[in-house]
Amino acid sequence: MRYGIAVQPFLAQVGGQIVWHGLPKLMVIGPAEKAWDEALIVRYPNAGAFLRMVTDPEYLAITVHRTAAL
Repeated sequence: MRYGIAVQPFLAQVGGQIVWHGLPKLMVIGPAEKAWDEALIVRYPNAGAFLRMVTDPEYLAITVHRTAAL
């Protein structure tokens, strides 16, 4: 939840938007013993926008929450 809240301004800055957020029913590819609590799909205008976001030092500072959640 912390990451989800903190990432919103970064998504907005690069024009990214969440197109789906929900509860996954099954894992198509991946280890059977793993189960996700929730999942989302994000659309970015282009690969450059995504790269700008994930290399932003301020974004990198919030990834500790993403890592902890995973």
